[in-house]
Amino acid sequence: LFRSEWLRQCINSILNQTYTNIELLLIDDGSPDNSGIICDEYANKDNRIRVFHIKNSGVSSARNIGLRNLKGNYITFVDSDDWLEPDCIEKSLNIINKNNLDLLQYGYKRVDDYGNVLFVDAGEIPKLDAKRYIQSGKMSINVWCTIFKTTIIRHTGLKFDENLKLGEDQLFIYKYLSECELCMRENNLFYNYRLNQESACMINNPAECIKSIKAFQTFELRSNFEYNIQNGILRHFLYP
Repeated sequence: LFRSEWLRQCINSILNQTYTNIELLLIDDGSPDNSGIICDEYANKDNRIRVFHIKNSGVSSARNIGLRNLKGNYITFVDSDDWLEPDCIEKSLNIINKNNLDLLQYGYKRVDDYGNVLFVDAGEIPKLDAKRYIQSGKMSINVWCTIFKTTIIRHTGLKFDENLKLGEDQLFIYKYLSECELCMRENNLFYNYRLNQESACMINNPAECIKSIKAFQTFELRSNFEYNIQNGILRHFLYP
């Protein structure tokens, strides 16, 4: 089950970044525990934080609220039971500025409740145009280890599909990549992903899987991502 200390660890890891010129949008998606209170507590202590309390509507709705209210030049997403390494933002921005990137992805560690590392994904892709980046077959489909440029999001009106509970982040990345020029994946393990058995992506729901598979099958830019989509359907929907 979700624990309040996980949320505190998550928030602290963002506030304690070596790069401090950030804004932190905390979306309380109708949490039944004390998460909303914790968010307000932090907001009262740090003016870089803004809190949004909403009726429970799912991760896509929560992320879209963040997209509608962001002010910065770049955005990334952090799930409330995960955390960032202290130099994540600083090193990422240095790489982005040095290479003039529209998208940067980085590696992550999958950890258990006690911080033990279970799996490492540190795939690296050199700076490529979006087409070759997609064709590399090594791109990440996770928005939480990806940094996006907000001018592209605003210009295209890009948002998450609120009808989906599975695979919505993959479709978001695919649509974003279709508007990109230069992309890169760094092998630094900046993100810590907690393997929470109660999280949405771990719950076996055939109806939601079918809904997501249909969304991928009818995706208007499917031809650009055929390899990724076929692998994604097998790996994330059918195999589990």
